[in-house]
Amino acid sequence: MTSLTTFYLSGITWKEVFGSDGDVIGVIRDLMVNAVPSGQNDPNQQMITGIKLKIGKETKLYSFTTFRVVKVRENISVTCYDLIELSSEEISEGLLLAENIQDKQIVDLNGRKLVRVNDVRLATLPTGTYAVAVDIGISGLLRRIGILVPMQRVLSLFRINIPSKYILWDDVQAIDFSNLNIKLSKSYAKLHTLHPSDLADILEDLGKKSSTSVFSALDEEKAADVLEEMETDTQVHIIESLPVGKAADVLEKMPADEAADIL
Repeated sequence: MTSLTTFYLSGITWKEVFGSDGDVIGVIRDLMVNAVPSGQNDPNQQMITGIKLKIGKETKLYSFTTFRVVKVRENISVTCYDLIELSSEEISEGLLLAENIQDKQIVDLNGRKLVRVNDVRLATLPTGTYAVAVDIGISGLLRRIGILVPMQRVLSLFRINIPSKYILWDDVQAIDFSNLNIKLSKSYAKLHTLHPSDLADILEDLGKKSSTSVFSALDEEKAADVLEEMETDTQVHIIESLPVGKAADVLEKMPADEAADIL
């Protein structure tokens, strides 16, 4: 076994977990990282700290420290040496990957557009297991439905490769976090680097609830610049959804004629 084992979330969810005696303990439903991506380049935020396990009819979150993932060729096995339930505080600080990242929309900062996460790439090192990247390419989707390897074999006959496309975990800026109690200003920190017109396009592609959440996280100067780039209908929706004080501060930063048109 090497010191580095890489695998995908889709390859470990719904896998059976075995105890040290070889008996099945339960089935994996999800993995939990230590914290929401904040763009701070902190490996501790990427560490897998919890595992959601279904045992019989009960599903609970346990500490990942007593679990071991082994990959032989493409086959993954998971063993557990002890079950330690996570506290409610530990659970509240973490982020479930299958529930909150997989199939969710994120911003591709390089492509300046919304993309959907098809899978999550993980790596086990001597220091722990980490979420290292999200797969937004077609290979991730094919892997999820179990036909990536056969497709690769067929296409290789025609010298065609299925491209992989990843976004490093540190660059993940999640959007669909409206159901979580998260400090949005930290989660969306890197969105401030986008040009206002690009950010406006992204917000217009989001649902109403998510677009308002992201817009609310912007400072007044950036928010005003972004609002100017939006279509009139979206401008009106955003302003109507903001608290009165925030809306007033944003409008105050805009040119008088632009603000008058919205009102």
